[in-house]
Amino acid sequence: MSTGINIGKSIKILDEGVTLTSDVAQIDFTGTGVTATTSGNNVTVNVVGATGVWGISNASGVYTFYTTLTLAMAAATAGQTIELFADVTETGNVTVNLKDAVNINLNGHTYTVDNAGTANCLQDNGVAVNVSILNGVIKRAQGNASATNTLCLYVTGASTILGDNLKLVQVLNTLKVAMTINNANATVSGMYCIGGNPTIVVSAGRLLDSTAISGNGGGISNAGIIKNCYGRGLNVYGINNSGTAYNCIGEDFFVTGFNNTGYAFGCTGNGYTGYGAGGININCIGFSSASTGFYVNGGSQSYNCSGYSTAGNGIYMINGRITNCTAYSAAGNALGFINSGSNVSLVYNCTLSSLAAATINANNSTASCKIYNSFIECTWNNASGHGIVCNHDGLEIVNNSIIIANASANAINAASAKTISYANNAFKGATTPVNANITQGIVNTHDNQGNILI
Repeated sequence: MSTGINIGKSIKILDEGVTLTSDVAQIDFTGTGVTATTSGNNVTVNVVGATGVWGISNASGVYTFYTTLTLAMAAATAGQTIELFADVTETGNVTVNLKDAVNINLNGHTYTVDNAGTANCLQDNGVAVNVSILNGVIKRAQGNASATNTLCLYVTGASTILGDNLKLVQVLNTLKVAMTINNANATVSGMYCIGGNPTIVVSAGRLLDSTAISGNGGGISNAGIIKNCYGRGLNVYGINNSGTAYNCIGEDFFVTGFNNTGYAFGCTGNGYTGYGAGGININCIGFSSASTGFYVNGGSQSYNCSGYSTAGNGIYMINGRITNCTAYSAAGNALGFINSGSNVSLVYNCTLSSLAAATINANNSTASCKIYNSFIECTWNNASGHGIVCNHDGLEIVNNSIIIANASANAINAASAKTISYANNAFKGATTPVNANITQGIVNTHDNQGNILI
């Protein structure tokens, strides 16, 4: 007789230490990448983790990975950061909508959207988000050259977006915008953008502490508010401001560095024409090594501003007003005028100096100019080194100090007969301070208090 002994054992199945079942009838391993191997009575199951270059860490530091930014953004929740672990190119016509309180850390890598469609790389989709985008490059390639989008970043909501060590690169073509802001309550800061014409557009909202470099066009076009920004253009402008600008720098060595028709405070322009001064300008500077340093037009008002040139006029003015301003030229006039119609150019409390031409040239004016309380110096030791050159009637020249270097030059000069009103000026250096072609335009006798009717 034989005896058979059958000993049954229960087997527990656990997942990360948690019991799923304590008595198994059958185990079946399924799923792509899941493998099981045996060694004697031992079974080893290998489960491959999720793959992808985008990762989100949980509170324990364990990452879940995603193949696309779209999938990662869909899975992310407020307070999390999506990280990129390798350069990646998206070939689909995909726009990723930012999510409030979900940040993106590119970890020094580049995210490229390379598709012939019209998608933006990132946008807030008109919804207010507060996010940071860090440490890398966002690039838009191919796309629709005539479309208004195909941007690296498009902000139309009341969003606050911070860039830190972030570049936005538009390589679609040389005419495309890299970033647009179009919401009065939006604030974007810390962006370094490379693109076309223009590179950054601020239709509304605020742009802070950002840079725009254009390969063929303007740097920054602003109708909102920009602060501490730098724009470099090519053949158009560095910064074109019709809004409000604070402490910004614009450069374009073929056209105008900083062009203002709005409000500018503490801004600087450097270019073929350094600064184009329409609107209101306070504490601004223009410099040019090719033409005019500070170009005043359209009834502009400029206070405490400076124009410097090594090739042309320090300040060139068409129907404007300058107060407490400084103009210097190493090669041309410190100040040149063109007036038209009944318009008047006004010069108050200014310091004007020229090294190689007459200090003020009003030869092209057809209407009145008023020059008051200013220091006017010509250090050009030449018989043509005049203080003020006039070519029309009606100038008012009052309470100025006019110093010239050559005794044969005039403090006030005219090439033909002109009637000029001049009073209480101090002349130095000229044998004949007022040219013989000039007739005194003040014919009234002063009153007992010494007042003069001009």
